Amino acid sequence: MSYQFQPPGSPPPPVAAAPVVPPPPVPDGKPKRLLLGLGAIVLVGGLAAGGVLYGKSTTAVNDTVSRFARAPIGCTTTLEFDRTDTFTLFVETKGTAGNAGGDCKGNGARFDHQGAKVPTVKLSLTDANDQSVPLTAFTTYSYDTDSFRGSAVEQVKITTPGTYRLTVTSDAADVGVAVGGDPEVDQRRLQLIAIASAIGGLVLGVGLMVLGRPKRPTPAAVLAPTTPVWQPVPPAPSVPPAPPPSAPGQGWGAPQP
Repeated sequence: MSYQFQPPGSPPPPVAAAPVVPPPPVPDGKPKRLLLGLGAIVLVGGLAAGGVLYGKSTTAVNDTVSRFARAPIGCTTTLEFDRTDTFTLFVETKGTAGNAGGDCKGNGARFDHQGAKVPTVKLSLTDANDQSVPLTAFTTYSYDTDSFRGSAVEQVKITTPGTYRLTVTSDAADVGVAVGGDPEVDQRRLQLIAIASAIGGLVLGVGLMVLGRPKRPTPAAVLAPTTPVWQPVPPAPSVPPAPPPSAPGQGWGAPQP
């Protein structure tokens, strides 16, 4: 019989590693309900505010025009300019005339001219020193709202705030004159604010909701099991068995007398 043995001093043969069971995934955190709710509120609020402001912009032209200074036909009206700027003079074919004071017949008159052509109106402006102020032809602006309808005819550049006098004459009795600026300036401003509000609410709301959404669990790191390297153990050299002892013979045993 032969035996295999490990030579003295050699390391023991490797033992196969037990399989590594991966631990359950570790969640990164619970859903952040506060951020989700806040994001939804900001999103809806921004869109709602944008809609309200945009809807209000549809009436902004009428609100802007209603604040214009007005002068009736056939009279001289005193105007107070509180700042330096360029102002536009409109011939209105629909609206309510201003109040020039005194016994001007056109004070507060309501009118609605039905002709397709804007009637010719003569305008002259003087300053506090009774010096004539030049007027420049200008026809870019116009408006047509529920209460007013007007077309720009001239502009004036006011370089010194103060009191001015505007004289208006025309062959038509059913018109008036308004002094103001761009009738759509407030409308454009409201529309820009509405768009910015909607976009801001959308971006900020979605961002908060993304931050507050539940995250997918991150799997824990798993070490791959090592594969043992088996080395063959060389068989031990065969040692012949010792021979059995022989029967006693000559030279064996006790000496004879």
